[in-house]
Order: sequence, then C-alpha cells, then structure tokens
Amino acid sequence: MTSHRLTALLAALFVLSSALAAQPANNPDPTLELASWNDLPVVAGQLLVGFRPGVDRATKASLQGELPGSRAAEWGDTALMRLAPGSSLELALAAWAQRPEVAFAEPDVLYSPTGTPDDPKWSQQWGPKKVGAAAAWDLTNGNPAVVVAILDSGVLTSHTDLVDHYAYGWDSYANDPDPTDSNGHGTHCAGIAAAMTNNTNGMAGAGYHCSFAAYRCGENSFPTSSLVSAIHAARTAGAHVISMSWGSSFNSGAISTALQTATDAGCVLVGAAGNDGESTPFYPAALPGVLSVASSTPSDARSAFSNYGNWVDVAAPGQGILSTFKNGGYVTMSGTSMATPLVAGLAALVYSQLGGVRSTTAALAVRDAIQSSAVPVGTWVSYGRVDFPAALAALDTSAVPAVVSLTPGDIAVLPGQFVSVSGTGFLGVTGVTVDGRAAIGYSIESDALLTFEPPLPTSFATETILLHEGASVSAPLSLSFAASHPPMLQIPASAAPGQSFPLDFAGNAAHQQLLLASLEPTVFPYQGYNLLLEHVIVDLGLLDGAGSLHLDVTVPANLAAVTVYLQGVTVSAGFVGASDVMTLNLGP
Repeated sequence: MTSHRLTALLAALFVLSSALAAQPANNPDPTLELASWNDLPVVAGQLLVGFRPGVDRATKASLQGELPGSRAAEWGDTALMRLAPGSSLELALAAWAQRPEVAFAEPDVLYSPTGTPDDPKWSQQWGPKKVGAAAAWDLTNGNPAVVVAILDSGVLTSHTDLVDHYAYGWDSYANDPDPTDSNGHGTHCAGIAAAMTNNTNGMAGAGYHCSFAAYRCGENSFPTSSLVSAIHAARTAGAHVISMSWGSSFNSGAISTALQTATDAGCVLVGAAGNDGESTPFYPAALPGVLSVASSTPSDARSAFSNYGNWVDVAAPGQGILSTFKNGGYVTMSGTSMATPLVAGLAALVYSQLGGVRSTTAALAVRDAIQSSAVPVGTWVSYGRVDFPAALAALDTSAVPAVVSLTPGDIAVLPGQFVSVSGTGFLGVTGVTVDGRAAIGYSIESDALLTFEPPLPTSFATETILLHEGASVSAPLSLSFAASHPPMLQIPASAAPGQSFPLDFAGNAAHQQLLLASLEPTVFPYQGYNLLLEHVIVDLGLLDGAGSLHLDVTVPANLAAVTVYLQGVTVSAGFVGASDVMTLNLGP
C-alpha cells in the first residue's frame, strides 16, 4: 500500500470520531408501509434477526452479505434487516431461520398501547390511596437518582407536573433526541409513575421524588424495532425500572432478548397484562422476567377489560385513573396501561431503599418484595393486588458486607479495568459505588471476593469505594487514579468494515497526544522507547484533566483486509513517552 493510500485510510479511520457521528435532532417520523403477517400488523420489508451467543462479527457479516436484506440497525446480537423493494418477507424469514447461527428471525411486528383515553375530567386519585401510597411516603420519599423509563408514545416533558422529574429520553421511532408525545398515552403513564408529589400542583406520582426517562417508540402503535432500540437505550442510560404499557399476542424473540439484557443489567421490568378480558398470554408481560400487571377495581375485583391468569403476577388500580396529559392538563383513563406505571413507580420507590445502585440482586429483591407483600384478591392473578407500605416492609436491608483490601489500589484512567475487593459477606451485595457513582459493572465471584469496573474520573484523584447491601454500606476503601507514564494505548484486536470501535489513551493531563500508524511493525530506539519506523502521525489533541482521550472510530465499509500497527506518543514541550505498539486487524 502506498503512502498516500495509507494517509487516506488513516484519515478515514481516525478523523471520523464520535463527535462527527452525532445524531441529527428532530428528525421527521419514518413513513412505514404496513403489511399483515399471520393476522398481525407488521412493517413491510423489515425483519429482525437474532444471532446465537458466540457468533463472531465476521460470521455475522458473512451471513448479512449472503442472505436477504441489508443491515439497518443492530443491538447486541439482534439486527434489523431491510429488504429490497418487492422482496418476499416469508422467503426472507425462511432463509434466515434455517441457518444454525440464527436463534430467531421474525417480522417487525407492531405493538399497541393497552389503554385508550376517555373524555377529560377531574377526579380523585383513588388508586394511590387504595394501595397505601401515602403511608409508604411516610417511610421514604424515593431517590431522584432512581429512574423509571417510560417506553411509550413519548412524554410531554415540559408538563408542569413532570418537568422537574425528567431525567433523559430519546425518540427511537424518528431517531432523534426529542421524545415529545403527540398521542397522550405516554404522558398519562409518566404522570402515574413519576409526577411531582407534594408540590402544591396537580397530582401525586407513585415514585414521589423518583425520576423518569421518556422513550418515544411510535404514536398509535410501536414497531418491534423501535421498542428494541428503546430497551437498549434505557438500559445503557442506567434506568432502574422499565415500564411497558403495550403488548401483543406475538412473543417476539427480539424483544425477549433485549429484555433479558436489561434484566442482566439490573432493570426491573413491568408490563401490562392487556385489555382483552381473557386469559391468553399477552407479551411481553407474560415473559418470565417481566412483572406482569392486571387492572383492579376499587373493591379489589378484576376490571372487566383486564386480562388474567396464572401468568399474571399482580394487580393494581387501573380504571378511572387521573394523570397528566399531552395538552398540559389532566384526564382520566382506564386500562392495564394505567395499572402498570403505578407498579413501576412502586418498584422505583422500593429500589430507592437499596441506595439506588442498579444490580441484578437489587432488582430481584425489589420484585420479590412487591410480589410477596401483595394483598390476595383471588385466583385471577398469582400474587394479589400491590401494597406500597407492605412492599417496603418486605424488603430485607439488614446485611452489611465487610471489606479487607482493594487490588490494585492505583490504576490508570482507561475503560475496561477491573478492581478486586476481598472480605466477607459479598453474596448479598446489591451495588458498588465510586465516590457516589455506580460502578459500570461488578461480579460477585464468591462470598469473599468481588470484582468491579470503576467509572472514569474527570481528574486525577483518590476516590472512595463502598459496597452496598440493601440500605447498608461497607467501610470505605480508597482507589487512586493517577497519570500513566509511559502513556498507554487501548484498542481491540480487530474490527470489521463499517464497524465502530473504541480507541483510548491514558497519559498525563494536558499533554499533546499523537498517534503513530504504520503497516510495518519495524521499530527504532528513541530516548529509551521503541518507536514505529515507517509511520504516519495523526495529531489527536490534548489529553483531558484525567490524562485520557477517547475516540469512537469507524472502519471504512469498503476496506480490504489489512493489519495496522498503532502507537500512542505524548508531547509536552518536547517528547515525553510512548506506549507499546498495538496491532489492529481490519477488514473481513
């Protein structure tokens, strides 16, 4: 490869960073052509493919080049494929489903909200009173750091009874950052879960001080692809509870896979049982990992419209429910859609009692507390009607982990580093915090050993590590983030065409960061370092206050197979140091 071709390659790889890949704001809604599949409404010309665990990137790319459709989006092991005009959906589904690497292939099914608006009217909030919300608020006012994600038609986040509780959001339907609701259903659900309480205005939300996130997945119905995108976005953003007031008789593998990922991250999933007045399972509420919610009356009977059965976990007030609306006012609506965010708000309130640190252990404890404390109402639900103060009382927050040591105690400012904690009593740990921020992830190896990945700081510092077990915390341990000398470069071993990959540096604050790139691994000695000989230099700017720099780099889609050798160099009034030479294999 000639030097000018190498320069062009590097320009494409390293100048196109995350700053250039920002999503446009306020995109118009997509124009969807609808079709029918097995009597279900679907988006024409689209299917979702789920790859089995362990299928590598190269195999996925090969299949996507061989089988019908082009990749339009990807979430983990699930890909959205878009067919060429006139292609047969049935043939495409069959072609993908027969491959052993594929776990499922399914249409982009449309899911419908489970409640419809009535005429606007003012009424009393009998629902929160029935479940003892006021008594629960005497015990806890929740935690603003605990977030309920409302996956629905969007939310009027500027509503005077919602605006101060809005955390973040996204429009996964139009693919822009504005989740404003034009339907009203999502705004109504958001108010039930998280309207501002005790503020001399409007209504009271179940979560009291807890926050909400708004995800707009459509208007009158929600494509599977939009829902999967929103689930992944909510999980990634850190939502503790995901409220889903929608469903279908179709059990989507794509949605099930996305929800399993959210469960594994410590999210509590709450789903509406549906409004068909029957016992037929309704998805995703009927999935084993979802807390499914039916609608109850003021006398604890089943609402006539509510679905029921042993697949339904709990009931909650769901008819004649007052809440916020898209016009800035309030209306009453009925449906399991209304019962669901009430339970989601309760889940956020209970999660707050565990310190607000998201973990699978904490999520399981929240779910168990809500189920075990429910008031029996008959065989139409498995556990009963939710009881707010009883759920708080059922939560075990008594255990305290004992810590002994932290290894290592000093680390560089690079992502993906793991620290080990030794001690006792770790089996019940529900979270790890680093100076009050949740660890990116942690793993309980045994009762005496726990590992975690710390979030990156904004400056060099010594930070406090705490292990949480319910409302209790361990004694503090100290973790120091210090400058890296020599500097460090972190990249993956390989990347495929069209794929983005992270590129991270660690050095000293405000040093100039240069990247040396070569197609040859030959090095020469310089001031005690071995530097790449035949290289191109890319100036990436100054390291931040924590001596770090992060880029999301996109590999050109038409790149042939090539091996690139990369090395980070820092400069400050002269040469400072260089990282090890790293190898990056690019191409199919």
